[in-house]
Amino acid sequence: MHTFYLGVTMYLQERYDAAVEQFDRAISIYPNFADAEYYKAWSLDKLGQPAIALNLMTQTARDLEDGFTINDDN
Repeated sequence: MHTFYLGVTMYLQERYDAAVEQFDRAISIYPNFADAEYYKAWSLDKLGQPAIALNLMTQTARDLEDGFTINDDN
């Protein structure tokens, strides 16, 4: 799960290439991980790849409906 949080950190620092790498790692460990897909899609959009981002966002919506998300107790 740490790769996801590292990706979010990279995203917030506007280091979108590094963020995509971390989200890819998280997705490789947790396939269909909607939260990682969501942030990856936004990162790809920021990198000028809106068509790929839109396709991923469509997949993200399906995975979210299927419950592939985290439930972080704070």
